[in-house]
Amino acid sequence: MEFELLGDLMVRNGSGMALVVAGARPRALLALLLLHAPSAVSTGRILDELWTGARAKDPMAALHTAVAKLRRALQPHAPGLVVTGPAGYRLDLTGHTVDVRLLDGELARARATEDPGGRAALLRAVLDRWSGTPLAGLPALPFVQAERDRLEALRLTVLEERADAELAAHAAAGGVTGAAAGGADPADLVEALRAAARADPDRERLHALLIRTLQACGRQAEALGVYRAARADLRERLGIEPGAEMRAAQQAVLRGASTPAAGAGAAPGTAPGVGTATGTAPAPGAGAGTAAGAGAADATGTGIGNVTGTVRPRGGTASGPAVRPGLRLPPGADFVGRGPELAAIAAQLAEARLVTVTGTAGIGKTRLSLAAAAREQEAGATVWRVDLVPCSPADVPAAVAAALGIAPGPAETLADRMRLAVDRAPRCLLLLDNCEHLTEAAADLTARLLDACPGCGCWPPAGKGSASPGNPASPCGR
Repeated sequence: MEFELLGDLMVRNGSGMALVVAGARPRALLALLLLHAPSAVSTGRILDELWTGARAKDPMAALHTAVAKLRRALQPHAPGLVVTGPAGYRLDLTGHTVDVRLLDGELARARATEDPGGRAALLRAVLDRWSGTPLAGLPALPFVQAERDRLEALRLTVLEERADAELAAHAAAGGVTGAAAGGADPADLVEALRAAARADPDRERLHALLIRTLQACGRQAEALGVYRAARADLRERLGIEPGAEMRAAQQAVLRGASTPAAGAGAAPGTAPGVGTATGTAPAPGAGAGTAAGAGAADATGTGIGNVTGTVRPRGGTASGPAVRPGLRLPPGADFVGRGPELAAIAAQLAEARLVTVTGTAGIGKTRLSLAAAAREQEAGATVWRVDLVPCSPADVPAAVAAALGIAPGPAETLADRMRLAVDRAPRCLLLLDNCEHLTEAAADLTARLLDACPGCGCWPPAGKGSASPGNPASPCGR
């Protein structure tokens, strides 16, 4: 006989026909004995597990009834299956199979396979054993839920191992994907990872593997969108930044992504004309940003609140680089208590080419900058935001390039390539957010952009005490 626990509890005879085990208690008893086989389960343990919180008037009589019903259902097909002994009840599974036990052996063989393609194939077969929610259709007993959680967690682990093996096989095949490399359909793996990450958003490895798989399929814009959405969710719900594996996956995309098509990866509800990108390595603290607009000659505004310097956007429409998901600029009307600072930014954006927002960590530089950028966007500007929290100094040019939808490359040539993007979006603002840990790299890139793009300016909300030549920082008060 065949016993299945990786979905609805099923019992099949030697011909594969499903047998009926009637009654919630006999079915729960069968599951409990299968999970402990070949060991015996004591009478006391069975009573505790099956009658939790609802002890029968005559517990032993209730247990004997459940055992008798189970034996009646199985006896014609497997005489002697349910065994009674001094230690309690057990199942004699000689000549019978249990899918959970088969899975353990198949998983061990897969993990021992060195060839990544062969390992991936075996892991796909292991995953195919799950036909739904484990132990479905059983009463909501503690032991059922505990085993269901264990098997669901194991399924996610196997999915992660499969994705790792598929990616290793992809790399070994020189970047050939799917059937051409003797592997699985990459779209199938993407959707499996996406569904798993949606069901368990705190499991960061799923997000990292989804990002890597999308990159291997040539879907870089989607990969970056996954990172941004997962990061935003972690920050909003838990107040934490992504871990090292997620950041490394995003870094790999930023360093190796090809130029995305216009509009690629756009998410529903993303404001038109808004671009965003993120960098890589972690950075302590939260800080500032830089925005680049198009407009007036070099001039430095006076510090008001937490604002210094400026950039003035040029007239025109927002028709620039690819729209990216993940950035939602807050409407100015929803931003309360910083009216003078918002007015100062707006005034300086009308006069000078560089605005810097400064202040201690957590004082609200990013929120203020986003609110000011939202006002510019509402006025018709194209806004690009580059979040530099996970960046190292070497990653800044690639992060900016990704935001603008241009090919990554060295900082020395970024300004020339950026000029083309700016020309396509005649009224624009570039916000480099959280750059206090990258003062030198951000200042160097800002200088190059201002030099090479006369119609563009930069805006960095910076950390405490930071400043740039000709653009003294002013502190931000609460």
